[in-house]
Amino acid sequence: MKLTKQFTVNASADCLWEIMGTQFADISNWASGVYASQGHYNGAKLQGAPYSGRICETSIGTLKEQILIYDDQNKTVSYDAKSAQLPFFVTHMVNTWTFTPLAKGQCKGEMNLEISLLPLFSLIMGPIMKMRVGGAIAQTIEELTHVAEHEEIHPRKLESQQKLQPKST
Repeated sequence: MKLTKQFTVNASADCLWEIMGTQFADISNWASGVYASQGHYNGAKLQGAPYSGRICETSIGTLKEQILIYDDQNKTVSYDAKSAQLPFFVTHMVNTWTFTPLAKGQCKGEMNLEISLLPLFSLIMGPIMKMRVGGAIAQTIEELTHVAEHEEIHPRKLESQQKLQPKST
């Protein structure tokens, strides 16, 4: 199953690369679906990459992501994601982000997600997963765009942070 999203951002490709590449480990600072994140060293770190990967605490559990491609010049980062909490029929996930400069300080963003499912489950669960994952991707792109264009986190992230705050007695 493949999902590809292209979007235009009223910010430079350098700005988007700073958020998604240089600050790779800090996704929890702006993405509402990620409650906590940190960089980690697990294997060889690719040239230029800040870490070999990251660990993210999300609504579906802990994701361990390993950077597969880190290309500062072409502003591309690709990583695989693994989690014990993913359904057993999900065998592989790889996400790739690329940011290309456009005129007038804009950039084109492209996100390509590949999810491999066990064959029988691909037919049954593929359409449902595509719909659910597609919604999460749309939110992430909206939040990333908001951070890049407004230099502040999206209201949805603020709301998710407030929900995680301990209630005072």
